[in-house]
Amino acid sequence: DAAKKKNIFVGWDLCHSIGAIPHDFERIQPDFAVWCSYKYLNGGPGAAAGLYINKKHFNKVPGLTGWHGNKKETQFDLKNTFEHENNAGGWQTGTQHVLSMAPLEGSLNMFNEVGMDKLREKSLKITHAMRINEALKANRVIPDFRYPNVIRLAPVPFYVSYEDVFDVIEILEKIMKNKEYEEYSKKRGIVA
Repeated sequence: DAAKKKNIFVGWDLCHSIGAIPHDFERIQPDFAVWCSYKYLNGGPGAAAGLYINKKHFNKVPGLTGWHGNKKETQFDLKNTFEHENNAGGWQTGTQHVLSMAPLEGSLNMFNEVGMDKLREKSLKITHAMRINEALKANRVIPDFRYPNVIRLAPVPFYVSYEDVFDVIEILEKIMKNKEYEEYSKKRGIVA
């Protein structure tokens, strides 16, 4: 809100949240947002990125223009000038890679069918990440916690053995089976 009061555009990088948590653009009113689709949207490597442009900016010409962003009526007229389409499509640059778009279309259909609210509800039930992170530390496993609910483990092949990986899986099973995470606070600490 403070940035908007000073006419500063506010954009969101949703790469590690798109497909994992719901985003209410109507409420948030970002100027723009970007995201990758290979990860949580299941597009796979090389999948197209996403761009949201708030409709109040449809009339602005993008810095990187392409023929797909041209007005559809004159797109194939081979003019030497760019005629910006005044909608979200006006921000497209070029032809999307069809083979990368196909799995993304299937995945997004499933997201639409299930709904982000249901997926988020399940996500919260299966993670309890902050407390599991603390229980792992108590079991001599050094995780890397990322807000809001991601535990990152780094099985670096130079010094992590197959036995180490097996042990961590057993520790995680024990923590979950015995609900050891319930012994820890959900309070956010300074260092993950």
